[in-house]
Amino acid sequence: MTQPNPALPTAYRLGGLKCDGCVATVDAAVRAALPDAQVAVQLADPQLVVTGAHGADQVAAAVQAAGFTYEGPTG
Repeated sequence: MTQPNPALPTAYRLGGLKCDGCVATVDAAVRAALPDAQVAVQLADPQLVVTGAHGADQVAAAVQAAGFTYEGPTG
C-alpha cells in the first residue's frame, strides 16, 4: 500500500461504527498501533483521520483487529 505523507492528515472510511463505544475502541486500537500519530475517529460520517508517520496497512490492521471494517482512504 502507498505510504501517506506524514505531515498531512489522511482520512480513511470505516464500517460498523454504531456508537461512542465503537469510536473509543477504534481510537484506542489505532493509537496503540501508531503511538506517534495523531488520531481522530468520527461517528457521524464513519471515518478515521490520522496525521503522522503511518502506513495504510497499519491502519487497516488496527481497525480490523478492533473488530471493524476498514474501507480504505476517502476521496
